Order: sequence, then structure tokens, then C-alpha cells
Amino acid sequence: SIRDNIAYGRLDAGDGEIIEAARAANAHDFISALPKGYDTALGERGAKLSGGERQRISVARAFLKDAPILILDEPTSSIDSKTEAVILDALERLMEGRTTFMVAHRLSTIHQAELTLVMNHGEVVEQGTHEELIARDGLYKQLHDAQHGTRRRAAAAVSTDGLSEMTKAITEARESGRGPSGPAIAELAKAMAAGGNGTRAAAWQLIGAAWPLLQDGS
Repeated sequence: SIRDNIAYGRLDAGDGEIIEAARAANAHDFISALPKGYDTALGERGAKLSGGERQRISVARAFLKDAPILILDEPTSSIDSKTEAVILDALERLMEGRTTFMVAHRLSTIHQAELTLVMNHGEVVEQGTHEELIARDGLYKQLHDAQHGTRRRAAAAVSTDGLSEMTKAITEARESGRGPSGPAIAELAKAMAAGGNGTRAAAWQLIGAAWPLLQDGS
């Protein structure tokens, strides 16, 4: 059950402590909305919960454990941006007063870290705070720009209908396992065929916007 899963953080915990941990992890509301609440059976690997809900259950378990050192491996992977914000809010409370090691590809997860180590092919290639790494204009800055700027630039560079068609085609492609086609490709071809005034660059920005969508499904 969800109750047993959270209690695994401390087996002698009472119901009040389990609920308090769930509240701290922003999990109590969705648990309470389930037909059997905390007694809901999860199934193997939390099969009945979404990725974000499973993450919040894990965070609740960590709150209950109350360990002085945390190791968080991709705590916001495979979730949408809205759910990421909810989990980051809980993680900020969890990390307060604790030494935390966090592994992440989403830079929004770690931008407040006191020290960030940038790994590339198994080696540390940069280190520093978010501000220091951005100013250095290295690999971290490139990853930051790719994750945070490309979509907004592409959205401004192409028509709203074109970007909508592209997003729709990508979604359908993810579901069917095939590549995007139809109006999305037509919009892209039109942009690529045009010349001058930065239009070609805008087309590449559209490709850059499409790639994260293919990766995370947002």
C-alpha cells in the first residue's frame, strides 16, 4: 500500500508521521483523492501511479527517514514541467539543513546548488555555481541555452499554427512510433526554402524546439 511504501523510510513510524511526511512532499492531496487513500495498493513499481506521483512518494519516504545526507538521482526525470515545479518545491524543503548530492540532466533541478560539477564522457569538465558556469560560456551554458531558450525563440520565429501543427505531429509520432509528417513537415520545408532575414535560422530553431518535445513528451 502507499502507507507501507512511505513507512519503509522508518518502519516504526505512526500514521500521523506518515501523513506529515506526505504533506511535506506535496503528496497528501493526491493520495487522499484515491478511493482507498493511504491503503491504496500500488502494484509492482508503483504501476497505478504517474511518474510524478511515484517521485513524491519517494520524497515522502525521504522526509520520514530524516537522513542527514541525501543522494538524489534524476529526481525530476520523466515528468512534465508543471509536476517538476511541485516536486522541486518539496525537494527544497527536504534539502534544507542537509548535505545533498544530486545527479540531473535537467538544469532547472540543480540551478540553486552551491557547487555544480559538469560531467562529459566520464570527466569533470567544469565546476562552479550556476552564475559562474553561465558566465564561463562553456558546456553548461550550452546545455542551459538548449533547455531554456530554444523553444521560446522558435515559437517566436514561426507561425503559431505552424508550431501547433509541429507539436501535434510530434505527439502523434511518439504514439505511433513513426516520424512526424504532414503539415508539420510542410511548415518546416517552407521555412527552410525561404532565404534572408534570418528565416533559415528560425527554421533551425524550430528543429531545436522539436527535439526536446520528442525527448520528454511535453
